[in-house]
Amino acid sequence: MKSCLSLFIAIFALLHAGGIQAQQLRPVTVRGQMVDKDSRLVLYPASARNLSSRQSVFTDKGGYYKLDGRQNDTIVLSYIGYHADTFVVRQLSGTEVHNGELRIEEHFLQGVEITSRYNAYQLDSIARANEFRHILELPDRDLVDKSKRAEGFGIIFSPFTRYSQKEKDKRKFKEQFSQNEIDEYIEFRYSKQFVSKVTGLSGDSLLNFMNKNTPSYQQLRVMPNEDLIYWTTDRYRTWVNKK
Repeated sequence: MKSCLSLFIAIFALLHAGGIQAQQLRPVTVRGQMVDKDSRLVLYPASARNLSSRQSVFTDKGGYYKLDGRQNDTIVLSYIGYHADTFVVRQLSGTEVHNGELRIEEHFLQGVEITSRYNAYQLDSIARANEFRHILELPDRDLVDKSKRAEGFGIIFSPFTRYSQKEKDKRKFKEQFSQNEIDEYIEFRYSKQFVSKVTGLSGDSLLNFMNKNTPSYQQLRVMPNEDLIYWTTDRYRTWVNKK
């Protein structure tokens, strides 16, 4: 009788241990939605990245993401121009929901010493490039795959890869990143503080003037600061005379 009881306990312990091990091997489904904390607008294509497994996915057009994780994995939710949301997976199995409410970043890093080598915009730009390096360094898929020509396969057309949702999201993200870099540079060179100091405008008048009188990115790239002051002053005089 005792031997039967001991055998039963041993079998139960093995089954229980096997069940726990199976739970640990089964990934947790981490999902949620990413939105702007203030406007509640969905963020697309935003990035959800598992730092532990290095898996990353984009949100869909509704701002929703889903990726695999395990207990104690670190997940980072990020979007261009916003503070990232970092959290740790708590569950052992099943589904864990984490909605990211991201806040817009200030234009330039606070508390960072500006050196003679880099200005505030450059420091921010370097930080953004490092944050999204895992996406920016991914190669873009071409419609024609020539990678196997040396192996005797000739030219291979791959429209399903080129036009997959993942590839579309990646290209869209890179386009948004490039546009954001342009916008940030314009904001750095032609900021509200700068225009207000040159023109004396403030409030709605300042916004109205800047809305109608902002140099292009190409102009700012080649325009010294002295010329920018003259350009702004000249545009201000014309703007005042038209009022």
